[in-house]
Amino acid sequence: MQRKTLLASLVIIAVLASTLLYFLLQQKAPSQAPIQTQPAQPIVNATKPQQSQNATQAQPQPQPRQPAIIARIDAGKGGKVLTNGTGTTTWNSAKPFKLVLEAVPDKGYVLDHWLVNGSEAGATLRLNITVAGNTTISAVFRKVSFTARFLNVTVPVKVNATGKVYTGDFQLGFNNSLSIEVAPYGVDDAGCTPYNSTHKACLLGWLQDTKPLYVRYLRADLTQDTNFTQLIKLVKANYSAAIIDIWVGNTTIKTVAEPSKIILVPFDARYETVNGWFHIKGDDWIFNVKMPPWKKIKIYVNYTARLFQGLQMPALITVIVKNGPVFNAIGNYFGTLPLTVYTYDRQLVDLYANALQQCNYARPCMENFYDTEKDFYKYVTCYYLAWGEACTPGKVMKGPSERLEVGDWQPGDLRIEGSGEMWIKIEIAE
Repeated sequence: MQRKTLLASLVIIAVLASTLLYFLLQQKAPSQAPIQTQPAQPIVNATKPQQSQNATQAQPQPQPRQPAIIARIDAGKGGKVLTNGTGTTTWNSAKPFKLVLEAVPDKGYVLDHWLVNGSEAGATLRLNITVAGNTTISAVFRKVSFTARFLNVTVPVKVNATGKVYTGDFQLGFNNSLSIEVAPYGVDDAGCTPYNSTHKACLLGWLQDTKPLYVRYLRADLTQDTNFTQLIKLVKANYSAAIIDIWVGNTTIKTVAEPSKIILVPFDARYETVNGWFHIKGDDWIFNVKMPPWKKIKIYVNYTARLFQGLQMPALITVIVKNGPVFNAIGNYFGTLPLTVYTYDRQLVDLYANALQQCNYARPCMENFYDTEKDFYKYVTCYYLAWGEACTPGKVMKGPSERLEVGDWQPGDLRIEGSGEMWIKIEIAE
């Protein structure tokens, strides 16, 4: 019984194994895609049948036209042109033709000349011409009436020494050319006139169109319209004297530094005394300093020059030699300067005072003496304190001039002038 059961089990197992093997073999067999075929395309005949055209009959060709002769009329600036009495500017014809042209200048203009195809053809107002080919005719006008305009005239002026005084805006008309001389009227030595109760208006120059002219007396030859604008500067009407210190050893003496009355440019400065130094800053200034008796002085100075049109404006320190019957001073000049000390010996004043007497105060004689004398550098020395080395002072003389400095200024007093900023200290060494 058991053997039958075992045999039946083996049979069942064998059947199952065969079935499993069959299915495995079916999965590994390659599959084939069905073959698809495209439907046949119809054959199309691409040849187009030609169409026949009827021949056209020949048309008659137009005869060429006779070319036109053209004249063009042009009037430049300053007038117009009448052609055969009209303003027509283009004329044409198949045959040569005549034109009568008349130039009509505007006011202030004249006919300078005619141009026919670029060549000059006279300057009469009436021009007769036969036009046989293309032609361009131009009238060239020239301006002969001009205007000189003067603007912002605050400081009164006279023109060409006439009796009329001008202020405000005015103009002068002229033909062809005009020479003018414009001078300030009623001004002081610095070119200034009262503006109000506290200030003066000072003439610095003129702006000719866009060009600055720093001149007090304007001279110009004009051949065209020109604008002149007055350049002025407002400055205080009065400047008070300053009280400054003169050093004597470790002590100081008070003295007066007074703005000059004969300065030829507008005085413009601020000034003060600071810890024994006299500080000045401004565009243009001159001070006279009243000095106590001295035999030798030291002047300490630091100066920053103002630049004008790219140039340094120099400073001068001079000692008054005479202030009557002529004014004369001798000293040195310099540009921007670090801290420097100048030493003056009083014998320099005596040297030039004696020369003045020998020259009988004549300027040419004194100028010759100034050019030839060799003692100046014995009496004036210079030392750069900032750099610790000696320097050579620049020699300068003021006058002799018949214009005296206003006030009680005596030989040995100092005169300080500059344009910029200066710190100065004066010490009596002897």
